[in-house]
Amino acid sequence: MLAPGYDVNTGAETRWNADEYKTNPYFTINKKEDNSSRDRFISSALIKYDLSNWVFLQGRFGYDISNDHIISIVPTGTAFSINGQGGINALNQSKTSELNTDILLSGNRDITKDLNIDISAGASFRNRRTKSNELTGTQFIIPYLYTVENLAAVSSKNALTRIVTQSAYYTIDLDFKKYLTLSSTGRYDVYSTLPRNSRGIFVPSVSGSFIFSNFLKIKGLDFGKIRASFAQTSGEPAVPYTTQIYYSSDKSINGVPLGNFSRDLPNYNLKPFTLNEFETGINLKLFGNKLDLDFTYFHRITNKEIINAGQSVTTGFTSAYVNLGKTRNTGIETSIQTNLITNKNFSWKAGINASHINNLLISIDGISSYAFGGTYRPLNASTALVVGKSITQIMAYDYQRDKNGNMIIGTDGIPKRGDMKPMGSVLPSYYGGFSNNFQYKSFSLSFLIDYKFGNKILSATETYSYVLGLNKATLIGRETGIVANGVYENGETNTINVPAYNYYPALATNISALAVLNGSFIKLRQVVLGYTFSSKILNKTPFKNVSIDLIGRNLLTILKYTKNIDPESQFSPSLAYAGIEGASLPATRTFGINLNLKFK
Repeated sequence: MLAPGYDVNTGAETRWNADEYKTNPYFTINKKEDNSSRDRFISSALIKYDLSNWVFLQGRFGYDISNDHIISIVPTGTAFSINGQGGINALNQSKTSELNTDILLSGNRDITKDLNIDISAGASFRNRRTKSNELTGTQFIIPYLYTVENLAAVSSKNALTRIVTQSAYYTIDLDFKKYLTLSSTGRYDVYSTLPRNSRGIFVPSVSGSFIFSNFLKIKGLDFGKIRASFAQTSGEPAVPYTTQIYYSSDKSINGVPLGNFSRDLPNYNLKPFTLNEFETGINLKLFGNKLDLDFTYFHRITNKEIINAGQSVTTGFTSAYVNLGKTRNTGIETSIQTNLITNKNFSWKAGINASHINNLLISIDGISSYAFGGTYRPLNASTALVVGKSITQIMAYDYQRDKNGNMIIGTDGIPKRGDMKPMGSVLPSYYGGFSNNFQYKSFSLSFLIDYKFGNKILSATETYSYVLGLNKATLIGRETGIVANGVYENGETNTINVPAYNYYPALATNISALAVLNGSFIKLRQVVLGYTFSSKILNKTPFKNVSIDLIGRNLLTILKYTKNIDPESQFSPSLAYAGIEGASLPATRTFGINLNLKFK
């Protein structure tokens, strides 16, 4: 019925539902054109000169240039296009270049027989430029001729961005008898993306470690080290030109170009964000290095983190770049690596790593209690930063209830909407993995299982499945109608019967909490089966080593709580849109072959 996705006589898309924006998947496969390509060249150079037997001067140069080409065609016959004439979604060409240079003066010397010092000072310069040309257009005049000249309406945009970072830094490391080390670093950065009066910032760090196993002779202990550090780092906005309004020309009307400006409200008072982190940990190697244990505790305070927060459209803007007041992250990280079996023909190594993070938004600007982030297409829920809660929260409407906990039902028989409230963080609080590696003679087999727990997902697919009657929950009352279990505002029991085709779309629109899902999962992330050819086989070949691996990734979801979507589906990597699923495709299961050749 759906295939091939279009009418073979007219080329028009074969519609499969009432929503023209839900394109027939076979039409997408057979007709849509999406292509991207990249040409990239990377070069680097290093010059080093020894001033003495313990001091050297070094200069480094790196240049990375790439040209990207993207084309996305909405083909003739697409249902949602104007008169089914299609268009060009994107015809983009961009050139990005990045120059990195630094100079370093470094020395290493024994001050005494037991004390060594390693000291360095340097400066660096980073210059990143991006030039892009973007074109979009609608309505191909001649069907199936996908050229710019064949478009009825064309809009183009040219952009040029530049980011410059200048830095100076030092490091000092003291080593006493190879078991006690003390280190200090300092860095001064100047960011071009920030206002002129607040571009520069200095950030220091100190750290130390002590190998106590040199003094404690404990049976089974091969190595033991404790460590502690305090470090401050800084950062800038992810994109430039956030501190002023910049105007641009837009599409033309009767040959007259229109002016335009960004819908991001500029911030003339942006400052670099800083992250202060204290970390301490211990590393133990036991029983002939068969067991390796590592434990870390960290406490991070981020001040003035820069985010793009949603704004009321009444301001004339849709979002604004702001310095988030303060966030706190505390947590632990553990790692266990073991050599379970080691003999001539067979070995088995296993590893477990686990992390737990507790994050909290302490303040935004000293006044606001929340700042909205991203939303999804149903537009009845969003993400937000909420003071006193973990970052980032899903804000959704729950059921309205009376003082006894009963659902309040409206006069139309539909549960009424309650307050919009936080439903949980989109960031996991527990995550980690379990790895195994088996080696038998020349064969090897390894696999990785990873997991995330404690995060929520805002799912557009879940909402639409209620609206379109595709969710299993909508089977209830499909033949008989639904009488919602609740009371009217006057306390009387609801008796209104509502047809399922009216009830579920209205319910999903009112109660966006239905779209908030548990995003926890366990996945078989990777399996690798390999074979290494013996030196005897390669004796008369030009190869020193030859190995071949069969690789599979994203092979199996062992556990998930989202019945209709992949819990890792999301349509943007931005923190504002993290955890939002918008009818995305699941992660691709991939298979590959890796051949590794080393010549003699």
